[in-house]
Amino acid sequence: MLKGRFDVFDAPEDENDTYGWHPKSLSAVKLCRCVESLRDVESMLCDAGHSKSDSKKKRKLKFLILSIHTLSSSLVDLCNGMKSNPEMRKEVGGEHRKLIQEMKECFISNIPLGKNGLLKEIRDKLAAHVDHRITPYESKELWKQVDSSVVGTWLHHAVNLFFDLLKLPGYTWWMKHEEPDLITIMETEPFMTAFRTKNGTITEIAGCYMTELPPRKVLLELAVEVVEKSRWMFKRESKQIYFCKPEEGEELSTYLKNFRTEMS
Repeated sequence: MLKGRFDVFDAPEDENDTYGWHPKSLSAVKLCRCVESLRDVESMLCDAGHSKSDSKKKRKLKFLILSIHTLSSSLVDLCNGMKSNPEMRKEVGGEHRKLIQEMKECFISNIPLGKNGLLKEIRDKLAAHVDHRITPYESKELWKQVDSSVVGTWLHHAVNLFFDLLKLPGYTWWMKHEEPDLITIMETEPFMTAFRTKNGTITEIAGCYMTELPPRKVLLELAVEVVEKSRWMFKRESKQIYFCKPEEGEELSTYLKNFRTEMS
């Protein structure tokens, strides 16, 4: 059993290329795009939540919307890849294709991400940059359409879809080893194999291990932290979206089970 915590690769943090799980499969690469946005969200939630001024919270909400838009777009891109990219389809397996499409359709029906959607409009006109064609009055009218609980609901939808996509197969990882001629590959969590290499070519199996904290579990902890730090976004009377952690034997799509009715 391999003990200790190894995080999933974090580009801003891993300046020295430290030990951690790097994405190996294309599905894992696409998943890491979602993870990067989720980390941005987590960082901004903590900062905005400590602001005592409502006006400052709303201003920080603008940048939070930017990351939620990126997270939502990355989740849709991950779903699209799993459904149509030949390499990713092989990684995930054909039996999940129909379900992935249904989850994506449910998600985009609840998130105003498309053309003329509120999330996209605020992102394009106020968050990514201030549109030169928008007047201060128009900006104010656009802001009147959202508050923190609306943005929090968008975020919780995204986190719930992230939870479900984490349950899918197809995410494989590799990690550097303390010995320079060894590399560790994880094809099926929590099992991993260490390979000895020479001139970039695998020459032999050096050992097989298990880990207490595989990448899926590490990423689940990050998502749970995001949800917990988002509680300030909701008023007491606001409806919050709760999530179901992926457990052994649990049906794949709790997202569809909980939110399919909102599509109608």
